[in-house]
Amino acid sequence: MENRIIHAFVYALSGAVLGLILIPVWGLFINTQTGPVSIVLASSLFFGIWGFLLPNSVKNVFMYLWNWFR
Repeated sequence: MENRIIHAFVYALSGAVLGLILIPVWGLFINTQTGPVSIVLASSLFFGIWGFLLPNSVKNVFMYLWNWFR
């Protein structure tokens, strides 16, 4: 159980970083009414839940993307 919590925490941190990267794109092209804080919080929450429920899925996602781009 503690391994899942660690995965969820790491995924939430990476979701926050991804949210910071998504702010300009989301604000300019997708929805101009959404605030930057809500984008970061939503991505952190999404990835935190993903990391708790499916802790080993990121490896598979990155391997799939690697094989697709290769």
